[in-house]
Amino acid sequence: MRLSSLPMRLSDGSVRPRNAWTFEGTVGYFNLASPSWHIATIHRELGLEGQPLDPSELRTLETRHPSDDIYNLDVEGWQFDLHVSRSFGAGYTISAHVPWMDVGHPNWDAISSDFHRAFGIGQGPRDALRNGDTMVYLYSGGRVVERTGEIAGSGLGDISLAASGPVGRVLGGDQRWAVAVDAPTGSTDGLWGSGGWDLGVRWFGDWRFGRSRLQLAAGYNWLDDSGSWLGIERSDIWQAQGVFFYRIAESSSLRLSVWYGSSILADFSDGQPGDPSLFFDIGARFGLSSRWWFALNLGENHIDHGAAPDFTLQLQLGTSFDRAP
Repeated sequence: MRLSSLPMRLSDGSVRPRNAWTFEGTVGYFNLASPSWHIATIHRELGLEGQPLDPSELRTLETRHPSDDIYNLDVEGWQFDLHVSRSFGAGYTISAHVPWMDVGHPNWDAISSDFHRAFGIGQGPRDALRNGDTMVYLYSGGRVVERTGEIAGSGLGDISLAASGPVGRVLGGDQRWAVAVDAPTGSTDGLWGSGGWDLGVRWFGDWRFGRSRLQLAAGYNWLDDSGSWLGIERSDIWQAQGVFFYRIAESSSLRLSVWYGSSILADFSDGQPGDPSLFFDIGARFGLSSRWWFALNLGENHIDHGAAPDFTLQLQLGTSFDRAP
């Protein structure tokens, strides 16, 4: 959901070598599986465990529980990203972020189910449903959004542009500002486009303590009223993130990140899809040479709310080119 609503990216506020081009490529797998208790109840009642969810079951639930928030968010896929930045004198940087998304593949959601079963961990309502399906279903206050296999596919997402600059040294850390804008380059028929111009402001802080480094960030997005997410008017969102790095070698480090933010569905749903998300990821970054680096991150949604996926796996490869003399 955040892909088409200008997600906050730490890379937009990073300090780069002066007069250098930086290129970063990222590929990430994501899985979002969040059904309300209603979905599993009707599925088990009809003896359909492990079978596809039928639209008639949803109509029955809407009749039985007209005042409830009922939902089934079942989406997995790949996201490919290219981030390009150009640094200038006095610490100013401009950057562009180009995302590509593929939804409905590779049917790895069974890995999570098998892991939970192997260790005797329950999955709640998810246990009753079939792996490998793609569905976005939201019912709230008589309003319904229902998309199934037609949202599977791939496409270019909304391209974002950002500019950042220094604020100065405050409270022992280097502070920066950034502004970002999303262009409506992604198709609104899928999950990767909003159809609107979104604007965001960011603050970044950076503190260093020997081998350790702490980055904090906060931001707010004004989402264009002419845009939407699968036809739903989006709520403006706030976002906050903290990242702790520990250097284990000259060009290698470990990372722990915590992300907390509101949902674009806050005004649509009073249930979990409209609640804020708390998302963790851990990772490591390794220098391959003086110019190239590689990183691996694994993330998980702690409270299973809002717009964040249940878990993610991300690989990154980056390089920097200094200006020729």
